[in-house]
Amino acid sequence: MDTGMLWFDDGPQGLKDKVARAVSFYATKYGRAPTVCLVHPATRAGAELTNVSGVVLRETHAILPNHFLVGIEEQGAGKAEKQNARKARSETPAKKKAA
Repeated sequence: MDTGMLWFDDGPQGLKDKVARAVSFYATKYGRAPTVCLVHPATRAGAELTNVSGVVLRETHAILPNHFLVGIEEQGAGKAEKQNARKARSETPAKKKAA
């Protein structure tokens, strides 16, 4: 995922309901359904869910507990092209302004 929407929910609802709310909000705001949701292992709390509302759940310690990073996962060649473009931009030296 290159970019996504960070959603916070520390309410008493279960994981399935929290992810469903985040997915619904994302789809309404951006006009597309997300494909992946990253969650902290503590947020998942051992739940055996791997797919909620058509979204794949993945655990990562890079996301804080009670936060959900929802977005669209890049696929195959498109992902490689974006990584190469980013690399090329970072390797291009900045032009100096004439004084």
